[in-house]
Amino acid sequence: MEVVGVDLVRKWDFVRYADDVDAALPRADVVVCAMNLTALNRGYFDARRLALCKRGCVFVNVSRGELSPSQHLLAALCEGTLGGVGIDVYEHEQELATVLRRGNATQSEDESVRAVLGLAARDDVVCTPHNAFNCAEAVVRKSQQSAQAVCEFLASGKVLWPVPDE
Repeated sequence: MEVVGVDLVRKWDFVRYADDVDAALPRADVVVCAMNLTALNRGYFDARRLALCKRGCVFVNVSRGELSPSQHLLAALCEGTLGGVGIDVYEHEQELATVLRRGNATQSEDESVRAVLGLAARDDVVCTPHNAFNCAEAVVRKSQQSAQAVCEFLASGKVLWPVPDE
């Protein structure tokens, strides 16, 4: 396998770096987005850039959802440009979480949320939670809170921390 990277800092000896991402995309079988989010790169993997990808390319975003708008990913899949998507980050995560926790996913007015739900329904997409923050202390706390929430639901049939009405 050949790994071609596009990065401001060229620190890996085993990576052959490309100078131009737009020129590298048509050759890539897999594109992994792991860049930081800035005001200059919001929407970086937009419809124009995704259209440059090799047909059937797999796109993975593990950094920030705002870098790859969900509507553009869904469109690229539907058009056959992308062959698969893996994401653990989402645009408008708070709205997405609220819609999912309330159980009214189909009623969202947020186009990005609707696109994520469309992505999640596809067999060629893997959606997982973003786990970069999983330090030992956070894992312990989340485990305790999860167990507490399950026990409360089983005992009372109610969600321990419901989403407040706005």
